[in-house]
Amino acid sequence: MLVSLLVSFLTFASALWFVLRICFVYQSKKLITSQRMTKIGTFYFFAFLFLYFYFFSDAFLFFVSSFLLILCFPVGFAVNMKCRQRQFHSEFLSFISLILISMKKGDSYSRSVQVSLQSRRWKQRSLLESVFEDVTFSQQKSSISLPSFAKLLMELQRELMGVRSNQHMAIERVTRVRERFRQRIIFRQKSMQIWSHFGFQAGLLSLIYGGILTYVIFEMGFVAHRSVIFLSLSLYISGILSLILIARGKKWRI
Repeated sequence: MLVSLLVSFLTFASALWFVLRICFVYQSKKLITSQRMTKIGTFYFFAFLFLYFYFFSDAFLFFVSSFLLILCFPVGFAVNMKCRQRQFHSEFLSFISLILISMKKGDSYSRSVQVSLQSRRWKQRSLLESVFEDVTFSQQKSSISLPSFAKLLMELQRELMGVRSNQHMAIERVTRVRERFRQRIIFRQKSMQIWSHFGFQAGLLSLIYGGILTYVIFEMGFVAHRSVIFLSLSLYISGILSLILIARGKKWRI
């Protein structure tokens, strides 16, 4: 009993330290604010505290449940970043189209950027402003996104800074930037078709697994077999994540 409590306490401390470590890394890269980091740390503290007392006498279940809870943090964060990037792709194409319309009406490039920014409430306004501002795109600003996306933002700003520094044939230059970006979106749409097929198969597998898991819980009971259930759930999630990593590393033909 004493050994189990000691193991549970060490798991509690290690899990909390691991979450705080992730928060500090994200905060140092400007991925989250200090206020958001405090909220996340507080949430995980009370969540681990609840699990600690709920699985007071079962160190193994406390370890598994803590592991699953920690896993939700980076996975959820990555999903949120992907959503932001997808939204930026959509808004940037609309934004640069508005710039072209304004320039064709006779406005300068700088004036067109300001008019387009004020034309509507952009959800990714900070990213749009960072791409179009007249400074070198620093690594600190690019760290708000994933490395591949940060590279795209730097390339866009480099091309648009060329338009600002040389106003000759500015409309044609901006048009080329828009068309290259449009081609990139088309490529992403084709890539998403492959991932949608993969997601459908993973979703179907998840439904089957969820059905079997529900049947086992109702027929055999959760409390009596919770160790096996948590172990099965951990292995299933690890398997899905492994498949995603393998699929991301594979070069698909599009």
